[in-house]
Amino acid sequence: MNKTHFMSALIAASACLWSIPAGLAQTFKAGDIVTVTEYGKSVEVRVIKQDASGVLCLQKDWKDGTFKTGGSSCYYDASAMTLFVPPAALPTATGGGYGGAGGAPVQRNYSQGQGAAAGAALGGTGPLSKQQILDYLSANVGTDGPHPKKDSINAAVLAAIKKRGVNWKVSYKDDFSGAGGDTSIYYGMQDNYGTPPELPWLFGPWDLTFTNVSTFYASRDSVAKMGFISIEPSHTYIWKVHANDPPKAWIDGKWRDATPEEMKYRGGAGIVLLNGEQNYDWIVHKDGTADPGKDWINVADINTRQVKRGGIRKLH
Repeated sequence: MNKTHFMSALIAASACLWSIPAGLAQTFKAGDIVTVTEYGKSVEVRVIKQDASGVLCLQKDWKDGTFKTGGSSCYYDASAMTLFVPPAALPTATGGGYGGAGGAPVQRNYSQGQGAAAGAALGGTGPLSKQQILDYLSANVGTDGPHPKKDSINAAVLAAIKKRGVNWKVSYKDDFSGAGGDTSIYYGMQDNYGTPPELPWLFGPWDLTFTNVSTFYASRDSVAKMGFISIEPSHTYIWKVHANDPPKAWIDGKWRDATPEEMKYRGGAGIVLLNGEQNYDWIVHKDGTADPGKDWINVADINTRQVKRGGIRKLH
């Protein structure tokens, strides 16, 4: 923390000490977003509990302005607090959600009276956009706090992502927790860039390289060139493990479809090579980090996912 941030935190802590109330003028419940005034500025905080000492509230993180579990908290005088209510022109499907990060309402261009859900659907075809996912979460959950539909809505969003993919490469900045998204949404978006492939996409020969990184980068200079895998439609495969292996050392094996559980957060086709290199079973699926027009696959030991190979479609 630099000097400026340290002084800001010190001032906020001082404001907190001065805010301990003398009495309770009104009642709030856990999860309420309320506004308080600190040094002449209105700020939003989230209620943790209310007791004889006042209203204990979670403060926003000074780095990104969002509410963080375990973040700084402070007691405030209930008489000096105002319940935060989203503008009437921007109702939510749940009637009380706070769509944006840190509790701020998400600004949408829906017609008056239609509500957020009118334009927040996951139907259609083709990869999902960032705005589609954000709008759907905001309309149906709309808070980073507890919500009765949070688990089911996140499961529905993840299923849609796995079915359709997303149309942008996800970064660490794509945090949808303020709208109600959980970590499964982030992992799903990360693993499903582009249209999920159908099974025939995996067929044919792939040049392999060794890599020990979490995702395969075809341009990495440090990767070690290996042999190839040829995946056949007849549920068979041929695996030349090392670049100099003679044909008699190649593995002639069989493959099966990967289960949804084995695919984890990935959609599209995946297969499992049975009794492959080192007698391991290996899972094969599209590498979601590939640029448009690039065909890459990930090949990993199915049990630990720690032994990895990267593949680029072999040109004839």
